[in-house]
Amino acid sequence: MSAWRDFRKNLDNTSIPDMCATVVDWWATAPTMAITIDPVDSTNWPTAWELLNYGEYCNHSIALGMAYTIFYVNPDIPNKIVYLTDRTNSVEALCVVIDDKYLLNYEYGTVHTIPSGVEVSFTQIIDDLVKNRKT
Repeated sequence: MSAWRDFRKNLDNTSIPDMCATVVDWWATAPTMAITIDPVDSTNWPTAWELLNYGEYCNHSIALGMAYTIFYVNPDIPNKIVYLTDRTNSVEALCVVIDDKYLLNYEYGTVHTIPSGVEVSFTQIIDDLVKNRKT
């Protein structure tokens, strides 16, 4: 948790595109395993602290970790988690949309823009998720 805190502190004055790239790179180093969270049932998603404490990550929980990271650097940056289906590229993934421009976790280790023709079947605003966990 202290490494995550230090990492976030170093992002304080970073531009949004650079922050997205740095966050994607940092989370690309996390060890992954089988599914650890249900990608469309946010009621059971762990808090940021629980996620880091468990230390078990899947592709879906990495998206959650990316969203939490950016939220705790700057909660004013528009930040939402979406479940995308891209039939053209055979992708189904929990992704993060930052500033309505940048797509994280669509493809491992890269920042994308939102492709045309994708279906969004689930959206969760990260600010709402964090606030609901505090109650």
